[in-house]
Amino acid sequence: MTLSDEVNRMMPLEFDLARLSEEGELSFERSIETPVFQAFLEDLAIIKVPSTLKMTVHRQGERAQFQGTAEGEWEFTCVR
Repeated sequence: MTLSDEVNRMMPLEFDLARLSEEGELSFERSIETPVFQAFLEDLAIIKVPSTLKMTVHRQGERAQFQGTAEGEWEFTCVR
């Protein structure tokens, strides 16, 4: 099983910390179904279509740095 296969079989925002420790970097791209991603945004926005998450996690000693983008069609709610 390749690293890509292993990453893609996990839950949308889960990744293997052991692999990150060994490799030092883990990159992935996932399509996240609307209900899963909606839970993270609560009432701040309504997600119209599945979103795409592109992320790279870099190991920096005992810390991790996350970089990435989320793409999709969202409707932001007004707080006024």
